[in-house]
Amino acid sequence: MTALPHARAGLAQAARSRDGHFYMETQLNNASIRMMVDTGATVVTLRWEDAISAGLNPETMTFSVPFSTANGTSYSARARVRSLTVGGITRTDVPVYISKSGALGVSLLGQSFFAQLATFQISGDTLLLKD
Repeated sequence: MTALPHARAGLAQAARSRDGHFYMETQLNNASIRMMVDTGATVVTLRWEDAISAGLNPETMTFSVPFSTANGTSYSARARVRSLTVGGITRTDVPVYISKSGALGVSLLGQSFFAQLATFQISGDTLLLKD
């Protein structure tokens, strides 16, 4: 299960996936992007393909920001999206990082998003976000 399709304002919820992670269906610049909740990631990081879906053009970006992955160090580019919506929570003018093509298997919803919430909690197999 992913984010509630008809979430109440200020709330988002997800059920733990079979792989043990939480995934949220998000809207980035009105494009539907599936993101893995990663509280260990410092920032919201997009796969190359998801950046394109959100209307960004990674081919014109400079990939100079190092980040560590399970496969070693890779480089990302800084960008901003007009809006990021998760359930009933929306942020505008959101800083994001774009990974090089093939460097990331799934886009990451990182701490830069969670730091702006009133609270987030895991209870059993349910993640609840409150604005």
